[in-house]
Amino acid sequence: MKFGGSTLRAMAPLLPLAATLIALATSSQQAQSGEQFSGRLLAISGRASMIRYVPGALDRADHVARRLDHIVLDLQKRIDGPSPLAAVVLGRREWEASGFELPYEIPIKVGNVSVVVALPALGDDRSVAAWKRWLGTELPAIPGVPMIGTAEHVSSLLISDVFFQRAVCELVVSQTLLVGQEPWITGVMAHLAMISLYDRYEPSRATQVETIFHRLRGQLPLLIKLANDKPHGDESFLLREAHLHDGARRIFAHSGQKALAKILKRARRDGGPLSRAALVHLHPVVEEWLQAMPGEVGLR
Repeated sequence: MKFGGSTLRAMAPLLPLAATLIALATSSQQAQSGEQFSGRLLAISGRASMIRYVPGALDRADHVARRLDHIVLDLQKRIDGPSPLAAVVLGRREWEASGFELPYEIPIKVGNVSVVVALPALGDDRSVAAWKRWLGTELPAIPGVPMIGTAEHVSSLLISDVFFQRAVCELVVSQTLLVGQEPWITGVMAHLAMISLYDRYEPSRATQVETIFHRLRGQLPLLIKLANDKPHGDESFLLREAHLHDGARRIFAHSGQKALAKILKRARRDGGPLSRAALVHLHPVVEEWLQAMPGEVGLR
């Protein structure tokens, strides 16, 4: 990954603001679950990121910090995004004790503050099975031999990292003029920011990311239909995100790397938040995308 010259300060003291934010997020989850695991979390900091992580996950936390730095610093420059942001890297046991609304495989905003994302420390057999079910196919192959776990474990974690990047982009967008008057607009802008980042810095992964969302759009309606009256919140969440990604993909296909700047210019002129009318005026493909949206997605 080409993340520039960002060097992590392992075990560096947390900045006061970020430490407070992470403490707020963690204490909020403790109140839900009654599980007092926060005291066992270690801490590192990056240039624009604060990471808490379970013991044994330093390498993972290092990777997360570098990616978070990369996202924050790029979007801070391009769309006036906030800084710093924070992440909490958890094992499956801590995750399940927390009472999060989404399963271990899907990174999620935590607590009552809007700058902290929780994500998995490792992929495992359950992660592999979940992503195979949601994608309806084998997981993408990875080169080399992993140091921890199997190749499929690592592949499942890389897919989770796509949703980590999505979650971070949503947090950033929601604190800029690109936030939408309707929630789906914010979601599309988050995916547009994510697509822009992959295209700019990791073009070799951009096609793979698009394939992931394409497969989700194809497989998840069948899983939801087969669920009948059983809860299927995970699948519904992923289906919405897959279609939001499709809307952003269409915008990017039209305007490329200029898309975010073009939309931000309009939002600044209007004073924000971003309206459907403004977005459709700039990119008529958005209206076509909305009209073709399957009803079960629930965006319209």
